Amino acid sequence: MIFQLNKNTKSNFKTGQITTERGVEVSSLPAVQDKQSSSNRRRSNWIWFKKVILGLFVGFGVFLGAFSSEAAETSKFSAMYSTFAGKGVPPLALKRALKFMDLNFGKTIRVRGAGGYVLKKIGNDRHLVIVDFSKPSSRRRLYLLDLKTGTVGSSYVAHGKGSGDNIPVKFSNKNESKMSSLGFYVTGGTYIGGHGRSIYLYGTEGSNDRARERMIVIHPANYATEAFVKSHGRLGRSWGCPAVSDSTMKALLPIIKDQTVVYAHHDKLLSK
Repeated sequence: MIFQLNKNTKSNFKTGQITTERGVEVSSLPAVQDKQSSSNRRRSNWIWFKKVILGLFVGFGVFLGAFSSEAAETSKFSAMYSTFAGKGVPPLALKRALKFMDLNFGKTIRVRGAGGYVLKKIGNDRHLVIVDFSKPSSRRRLYLLDLKTGTVGSSYVAHGKGSGDNIPVKFSNKNESKMSSLGFYVTGGTYIGGHGRSIYLYGTEGSNDRARERMIVIHPANYATEAFVKSHGRLGRSWGCPAVSDSTMKALLPIIKDQTVVYAHHDKLLSK
């Protein structure tokens, strides 16, 4: 290093020290600069380290926030289980139906229609229908859940004559079987048929995906009433459709047509 001495200083080149004329040691310039440079480097490294740590904390916080938000969103419906538990809805069916809503609500899915595949959206987050075919037809086994108010309504619902008498024991997805089918459905539009205004059903699983082809629909029937149960000991039977009373049909039509999940359940014969 080249540096210049002023006239009042002298240098001891053997030791590299600089002294004044009074013999007081000042320092070695190279040593001073090395110490300052080292100090600056340590300070710079410390500032950089703090920035890195701060960045990591901020990033981790953002990640946790996003993860918590996503977790909350993906369990939105399942979190409602305690709201409906103890209100007559079969626990296992309730858990499965709410989980299905968590996984599929808002999605547009490909389902089998009458003449090919069609797209249907699962878009009703207000109502959910569960049919418990574990119970006999002489009991109210159709449950209408209001996901906004937490209330549950129940009604009678018939099963297919091929599935059994009062208690259904067999289920099928085959044409002409006249059996009910288990699994998750999404409702379609309405039409007026031999039983009056009815709601199309589209099966979403291998156990029920021929529902539209088989004309499995929700329709009103005079054999699906409480009066029929009192006189016959059970409901009448359909050709595979979940038939309900006229009054129940009128209540269901405006709130579950299009985009509503209907789950046909059996405790011992779960759809895969």
